[in-house]
Amino acid sequence: MSTIRLAGAAVGGQVAATIVSSSLIGDTGYPTDGAYAAAFAVCAAAGAVALALGLLIPSARKQHQLVLDAA
Repeated sequence: MSTIRLAGAAVGGQVAATIVSSSLIGDTGYPTDGAYAAAFAVCAAAGAVALALGLLIPSARKQHQLVLDAA
């Protein structure tokens, strides 16, 4: 499980870095404030999708209760 989390963190970090570096202020090499806001919005949306998918996973406790009720 921790390998999946590490892979997700690595991909997420690279996506955020790509978004931030895509909008620079002139030739300074510094990102704009909007780039940070866009990176945050993308990460927040990914977190919301992950939360929604996590809520769809059935509970082991609920499955165990269904087996006990059927017996």
